[in-house]
Amino acid sequence: QNIYGGAAARPFTTHLHAHHQDMFLRISLEIPLKKLIVGGMQKIFEIGTALRIDESQENKVKQTNNLCIALSGKGFEFNEIKSALQAVCRNLGIEFKLNKSNYPFLDKEKQAEIITSKGKGFLGELNEKTLKAFGLEQKTAAMEMEL
Repeated sequence: QNIYGGAAARPFTTHLHAHHQDMFLRISLEIPLKKLIVGGMQKIFEIGTALRIDESQENKVKQTNNLCIALSGKGFEFNEIKSALQAVCRNLGIEFKLNKSNYPFLDKEKQAEIITSKGKGFLGELNEKTLKAFGLEQKTAAMEMEL
């Protein structure tokens, strides 16, 4: 991918010797979704594979299947993304709890860490700095969790 990283992870890099090229592996789903919101979409989701460095794994990489949802526009705030989380978890039979969090890309007062038996995630409203960095003009709420 051409933007290295994600909101809650650091980039994983490797080198493709055959082409003498550094490669950056996808570690989070939310960046492509933010690009779609800039393009005018208001309700988007993706289920995909993400990678992150994990020293406890034999190959030092953990691969997860993640769900990411982004809602943008008038009325899409913390409570709406929380309702989306509740609906997804209810339909998939996933139990979750929300903890206080401090993600730098989310509004300090409108965010939470998602805890499930599969792993962690986040939900909340993007803060002004993040909205500006991605050229988003409307309030946007997002969540990402491991499935």
